[in-house]
Amino acid sequence: MTRDEASARAAKLNGEHPQRDEFHWGVRQDERGEWSVARAHIPKRTTRDQLTPSTEAKQPRPPPDLHPGDLPGGLPPYAAGGG
Repeated sequence: MTRDEASARAAKLNGEHPQRDEFHWGVRQDERGEWSVARAHIPKRTTRDQLTPSTEAKQPRPPPDLHPGDLPGGLPPYAAGGG
């Protein structure tokens, strides 16, 4: 099979195969220089709407604010002075 033949076959599979949503076909050349069609699995994409409570719980959380009452410069609110 030539590269052009393999490319044409891969394009046909990508456009017509019943499993084209799960796989992608491309061309490859082996160590002898022969061309063939190769199939690769396409991983399914997960959207935020598809997350279950268990997978959503695994999502990283922002770190806690260690100094929530500090003013800029690291001073606590009572050290700002008051009259």
